[in-house]
Amino acid sequence: MPTIDPRLYSGPVRQPGGSCSPCAPGSSDSGDGCPPSPLCDAKPLPGNRPLSEAELACNPLAGLQGIVDRARRLQHQFGMRPYRLFMIWAERRSDGEWYTVREIELVPCRVIALDGVDLELSQAGLQPEGSISVREVSPAQVTEDMLLGMVDGERWGAGDTAREFYFELRLGPACAGPAGGRRRRFVLGAEPHYDAENFQWRLGLVDQAVSRSRVGEDRSIQTKPGQRQRPRIVP
Repeated sequence: MPTIDPRLYSGPVRQPGGSCSPCAPGSSDSGDGCPPSPLCDAKPLPGNRPLSEAELACNPLAGLQGIVDRARRLQHQFGMRPYRLFMIWAERRSDGEWYTVREIELVPCRVIALDGVDLELSQAGLQPEGSISVREVSPAQVTEDMLLGMVDGERWGAGDTAREFYFELRLGPACAGPAGGRRRRFVLGAEPHYDAENFQWRLGLVDQAVSRSRVGEDRSIQTKPGQRQRPRIVP
């Protein structure tokens, strides 16, 4: 047991070794000749007492989540959140095509710092290079397992190259114009963080090439000049 730093305690300090070692049996008795030890004899204050299992709760104000979500949803409706973020589970079937097995749009959500993502020139054209932050993802809509792309307790695509899970960022049609907006593809770059104080999941996403086309065509497979790939989306 280390000696207590006298700079942190102005009273008598019990030295290690012998019957007066910190926390030694009987060392705090008044008749053993040892002075009281703040390390062994101090009692926790009420605010520092460990919580029991019965006292532990996960955000007892979670019943307000619906109110918070509805308020944040209004910002999407008013065009203040033009970016739409989707979670996509995809699968490549026997015909070699990629199909969307499941798609969930995260509402509400707030995308931060997309302008901090660089554009790098590759064979597929300009591709994003960097990371973005996502806030205000509702714990009432998705769980941690869903954010990790898990299905039935297992990661979708773990050890299977015919399955993929990713996030796709799109600009809303009203903001993108008649030609539609580019799609940007991202994956988790860090563990999802549950921010109970602010009723949200916080996510960090990093780019993943190659993004799909504006109409949802997979561009990860090169085609012959002039050949157009058919859409690979299952309704």
